Amino acid sequence: MELLLSNFEPLKFKDHCNLSGCFNEFVPRSDHIKIACGYVSEESLIGLKDIVKNNGFPKLDLLIGMHYFDGITKTQYETAQELDSFLTAENLGGVHVAKVFKFHGKMYSFNRQNHGIAGIIGSSNLNNILGKNRQYEVDCLITKKPHIDEISRVISETIRKIGIPLSEWQPLIIQTQNQLLSHLDDVSRVDEQALNSIKNRCSSTVFNIPLRVTQKQGKSNLNIYFGKGRKSTSGYIAPRPWYEVEIIVETTIANDKNYPKVGTNSSEFDVYTDDGWNFKCQISGANNKNFRSKGDLLTLGKWIKGRLENAGVLSVGEMVTEDTLRKYGRSDLQFVATDDPKIWFLNFGVDNE
Repeated sequence: MELLLSNFEPLKFKDHCNLSGCFNEFVPRSDHIKIACGYVSEESLIGLKDIVKNNGFPKLDLLIGMHYFDGITKTQYETAQELDSFLTAENLGGVHVAKVFKFHGKMYSFNRQNHGIAGIIGSSNLNNILGKNRQYEVDCLITKKPHIDEISRVISETIRKIGIPLSEWQPLIIQTQNQLLSHLDDVSRVDEQALNSIKNRCSSTVFNIPLRVTQKQGKSNLNIYFGKGRKSTSGYIAPRPWYEVEIIVETTIANDKNYPKVGTNSSEFDVYTDDGWNFKCQISGANNKNFRSKGDLLTLGKWIKGRLENAGVLSVGEMVTEDTLRKYGRSDLQFVATDDPKIWFLNFGVDNE
């Protein structure tokens, strides 16, 4: 047995892997992966689909344990449908939902030629396979028989006894607004009074930053997901996260004297958004050309793509196109300075929201 720890500061232990690293190691060695977990996310479901496609097309059986009872968002359900349709069409398994009672366990089984090669049990829901979750989790890697075969058998029995195929489920759809930021570290909700206060501090310095989605930018900007996956030393190809976004700012804006500059005190700043979120962004790259959320590319991406998804103009896994933005109602971000160079107002609103 080996402990798998999230391992981020200040609770970091030497010589301990995390779930994502372990998952990356065993996927290329498996021809059948079995997973039973409580909760799923859009990015973890599309990540699973890409993992299967990029790593030799192993079979995949997935049980979703809590959403039958707690409800599921429209985009989560549609992404689960996409994964299930892909698996069934390729005869590679399928997605099931726990119906008899809530299942909050987390079990992962890696198999080859009908024999278990490893198993994981612990606290990690599916999102942790991508290595992006900032909630600390503890899991156990099992590599000794007969325990690895028992984990595989228990997952199969769990799916058979309490699960139904996703296609037979009529879900309770919840949440119509963008909630993708609600559980992220360093992101906070802003009430109406505080947001109005920020708006009142806005200056006349306004930049309308175009969101470029032409063929030339087909695998960048809003569509980084379609770029080449990252290959590890084990041969595992990790997909690009669906919500990664980095805006490439045109030169005329980036060179403006009032625009934030790399290497200065203004390169990192707080943004307050028109729909009431606060998070940190930064300017980076040569000639100040990259606009991104601080720390990773996901926060800004979840804010932008979540708006498009909730407007019904974008489905998880689709390329953002000029037509997507036309249907949404705008193709730029309005970036407005305030009386504090470390605070900016960011607007992606449309009249019909």
